[in-house]
Amino acid sequence: MIAKIRQWTPEVASLAVLSALAIFIRHYGDRADQYLTAPYLVSRYGDFVRNELTTLPFWKLFLPLQQIKGTWSTTGFLLNYFLESRLGPVPAHYVLVISSSVAFYALIRYALGSRMVALVGASFLLFSRYNLHIYIAPGSNNTYNLTLFASLLGIVGVRIWRHGVSPLRAVLFVLRLIAMASGSEVWFNAAMPRFGYGLRSPFFSGGAASRGSSHGLPSWVLRPLRS
Repeated sequence: MIAKIRQWTPEVASLAVLSALAIFIRHYGDRADQYLTAPYLVSRYGDFVRNELTTLPFWKLFLPLQQIKGTWSTTGFLLNYFLESRLGPVPAHYVLVISSSVAFYALIRYALGSRMVALVGASFLLFSRYNLHIYIAPGSNNTYNLTLFASLLGIVGVRIWRHGVSPLRAVLFVLRLIAMASGSEVWFNAAMPRFGYGLRSPFFSGGAASRGSSHGLPSWVLRPLRS
């Protein structure tokens, strides 16, 4: 037990120092509080949040919501709204950045066994200038959700590859795959046909759909299918 603590202490300390430095830069250098001032769903879908979200049955939160672009956003927009409402937009952003970076570190550390490579990978996320884009488009915070759940999925995938499939690993793999799929709506919805009132990427809303393309998919996808 003591040997394991000694083994992991330098890694935990390194991640803690890097995370603290990243937060310091974003808070005092970027002044994130000047840009992230309200939960994304409140600023973009205020009427829905105030009048409908709290009245929805719990099970509906696990399905695509027509009021939010028709997207499947359980572990994306909705999870972020929960965090932002309780912690505040800025602390929630920091939690997403750090949690996704730690998960990415764990994936690289477990898959490759290299502490240095894992620290470089985590640093890439912690100090990425992608946050400048988030200040302009706060909804893009769900990219960190996607990274978090993709890393957790990767850890299970590596374990299955090394040790084979077990019932527990299979269940964890499916659950984390679902969590990753609903963490960021763009790639998933662009590849899926409409489900009920519609799964479609916001990049194509008002585009392919308004031009009469079926399933809410863009015409360049449907053209080869029709020929």
